[in-house]
Amino acid sequence: MGEIVDRSRKAAAEEYLPEGNRYREMIAAEMAGGAADSLYQLRRSYVREKRECPTLTANMGTGGHNVPFVKDRWGIRRLSIAEVAQLQGFEPGEDLFPEGTPSNEQYRLLGNAVCPKLAKLVGERCHEALLELEDGS
Repeated sequence: MGEIVDRSRKAAAEEYLPEGNRYREMIAAEMAGGAADSLYQLRRSYVREKRECPTLTANMGTGGHNVPFVKDRWGIRRLSIAEVAQLQGFEPGEDLFPEGTPSNEQYRLLGNAVCPKLAKLVGERCHEALLELEDGS
């Protein structure tokens, strides 16, 4: 995940949880006892540490929960849309959304997406199976 989640550069200001945010202390408390390179997901009433890639859910960005969080030297921030897209298997810099698509909708769509490499593999296997059926009939 280190090659996708960039802790070396400051993210956009709106990605960071501000002081006084109702979830910031809850997330910070969990981070204090966890691994430095982990990601964290805010669930409805608790925070879950994820040492591997977190589950990207279709309700990410709706209501503030399920978007993964990370701690960097500037604070606690949610993963950027670009980072979430890469975790989902999209190529860096891929233009996925029309201009003006709200960020919460982008998170939701990424959580609902199928990993492109997995979709390609399934499609190829289906194609092979259909060819075998044609050859066998």
